[in-house]
Amino acid sequence: MSMSTKSRVLSFLKKTSGRNTFSAAQARNYFGIQNVAPVVTALRNEGHAIYLNTRKRADGSTVKVYRLGTPSASFIDRCYARGIEVQG
Repeated sequence: MSMSTKSRVLSFLKKTSGRNTFSAAQARNYFGIQNVAPVVTALRNEGHAIYLNTRKRADGSTVKVYRLGTPSASFIDRCYARGIEVQG
């Protein structure tokens, strides 16, 4: 995984347009990422609080989307225990 891939994903998540989420399918289209989990894991290991949420589509089906959020207490504790500085 290139540093630019992580940078592009993080930049996208930091946008304040209100649409700063993406699904695995969108990651393939937007960033050319076949497997988004290692990218998200790498960003979490750098202290970024990235969460996986379920969203409802217009047709009633659901899709899982990643978002950058406010670090929870448990996320902060896990980072602290591993010596990672929380970002954001």
